[in-house]
Amino acid sequence: MQNVSQDVLKDEIINGVWNGVFTINPKGRISYVNPALENILARKKADLLGKTIAECFVTNGENDEFVDLIFECIFNNGEVKEGITPYTTDNKVKKLAVRSSVLMKNGEKLGLIVIVYDITELLMLQDELKTMEMITKMNHQLKLRNELISNIFGRYLSDTIVKQILDKPDGLSFQGSRRNLTILMSDLRGFTALSEIMSPENLTTMLNHYLKEMTDIIQKYQGTIIEFIGDGIMAIFGAPIFDAQHAEHAVEVALEMQNKMKDVNSWNLKRGFRKLEMGIGINTGDVIIGNIGSEKYAKYGIIGRSVNLAGRIESYTLGGQILIPMATREQIDAEVLHDTEEYVEPKGVKQSLKLISVTGIKGEHQIFLEKKEKMPRTILKNPVPIMIKTISNKHVSDTAFAGFFKEISPEEALIQTAAPLEIYDNVVLAVGSGLYAKIIEVKDGIYQIHFTSFPDGFEEWLKAIIQQEN
Repeated sequence: MQNVSQDVLKDEIINGVWNGVFTINPKGRISYVNPALENILARKKADLLGKTIAECFVTNGENDEFVDLIFECIFNNGEVKEGITPYTTDNKVKKLAVRSSVLMKNGEKLGLIVIVYDITELLMLQDELKTMEMITKMNHQLKLRNELISNIFGRYLSDTIVKQILDKPDGLSFQGSRRNLTILMSDLRGFTALSEIMSPENLTTMLNHYLKEMTDIIQKYQGTIIEFIGDGIMAIFGAPIFDAQHAEHAVEVALEMQNKMKDVNSWNLKRGFRKLEMGIGINTGDVIIGNIGSEKYAKYGIIGRSVNLAGRIESYTLGGQILIPMATREQIDAEVLHDTEEYVEPKGVKQSLKLISVTGIKGEHQIFLEKKEKMPRTILKNPVPIMIKTISNKHVSDTAFAGFFKEISPEEALIQTAAPLEIYDNVVLAVGSGLYAKIIEVKDGIYQIHFTSFPDGFEEWLKAIIQQEN
């Protein structure tokens, strides 16, 4: 700031009447006060003129910072001094900006000129602007958060649950946490075989319709779809929204899903598609759940032994079957109906696992599987030769084994073979484009198999076999 002369002083006062101005002579006494300063400092001109700064303002100590700043101006050796200081008057605190310069005339030092600005309202406005900026930023972050939640969960959660998440004041934490919940896994039987013989367009149409019907049921019971794995579905109950009845709701969903397959297959047959069968495995236990992935790609997911075990349980199911372990049954207060019990030894589990095949539940919704009449097997006096290949992880073995049909029905058969088969193995038999089945019982080299996927012409082939036998 350049030095201010007395000739400029009048212009300064005239052009800036809203600024307070006072001068201090070489003896340290106030020699000029403008009206604006009286208003800003709430002090009369007569009380200031001819007095020192100390006489005017050093009283009860409440304006010490203002006095210190003025003294710094006085002893600043002619350099420009400026600063911001609080000033108290009438029990109100103002914010004042103070600027000082030496008052000169013809090279002679006449004293000091001090200009005082009341910037209280300006700072308040700045605070309000900062607040508005903060609110805008928070609204933007809230929008991003809501968009993130909607993108992650929108397709897999019901609208009601998504709204509950968005309405939570503290938001939804994506950090990993340990939760006890129920996992449901479903899988279509023989879908791999279908994918090899159906056109991509028809296969996609059929699969999308099936998944839509199953999704509607899962969301109806507060379930969360974690992912679609081809034709398989992984869903959880009990997260992200807490559900004390997660095990019961999972079983209710499974029952409704199996009953819905009748409508799904009716829809398929009208379009010339195949009938589908689905197996469902359920497990309840502790998992790690949260936003899993990298900065570039992440998804809401679950990991842990309980998840792996749910997949193992599903692999034991037949088409139309629901298997649950006792860990799930024990968390359900309602009466659960079942027909068969079996003990399995899943990989990674140290002891045998008891599974029950659920047929209904007498809870709030009273859901029961629709009964299907089981056709008796026809005993073949002349066993029918067949070639058999095993399936592992949905890959068909290159090695074929010879065998014979000893008994057969539209749903199952007894076969005899030297193939090294074990219970729950999946096999494909050389009938048409492939007759897929699962081993459900082994006794003295005789294997009971349940058909899981049928080739075109299977019914005609079966009728011919039975007619020939008769």
